[in-house]
Amino acid sequence: MTVRSNYEEELRSLDVELVKMGNRVEKAIKKAKEAFLNGDVKLAKEVVEKDTKINANEREIEALCFHLMLREAPVATDLRVITTDLKVVTDLERIGDQVADICELLSEGRRYTKADLLVPLFNTTQVMIHNVLYAYVGRDLDAAKIAADMDDQVDTYYYDVKDKLIKELKENTIDVDEAIDLLMTAKHLERAGDHATNIYEWLEFMTNGKLEDVQ
Repeated sequence: MTVRSNYEEELRSLDVELVKMGNRVEKAIKKAKEAFLNGDVKLAKEVVEKDTKINANEREIEALCFHLMLREAPVATDLRVITTDLKVVTDLERIGDQVADICELLSEGRRYTKADLLVPLFNTTQVMIHNVLYAYVGRDLDAAKIAADMDDQVDTYYYDVKDKLIKELKENTIDVDEAIDLLMTAKHLERAGDHATNIYEWLEFMTNGKLEDVQ
């Protein structure tokens, strides 16, 4: 194998590791939704504990990126790919943190009577993250843009949850503590959507050097 071939293989391994990390994040969201809807404290604690693996993934990918930069001294396009991967892995790690924070809310075993309000927000955020990650790995800017545009729907669901919770509070049909937890959960999901949008922005930067509204 030539030096260049070996280098390209290592670049491809970055995408493999990103996909592995992304899969862990997706599974965390799925389990967080299940724990949230069912008041499953054990499952919530599992998600929190496994966030350490997502953090470990971040460090491993960062180490690989720095190794490639220091050993190979990449130029132009290759350097842009590596530096962009570093940014994407940070956004994935922050999504994992948002999900872990959701599960931390379940530590006292509270069962939410209005948890169904957040189902559309959970579902849309999960699909958005999945689609934008695979578009990124496939270098498909159009597909990534479609996924990123789902953030508008995520925001709509977030404000819809907020409005419904305010209405429930005014009508005294929901406990104040529950309303606060539900709103905090909705905000975590909305922020996860922002980080998914960042992944599209980083792909656009990788593709044409354009960088706009990274959040």
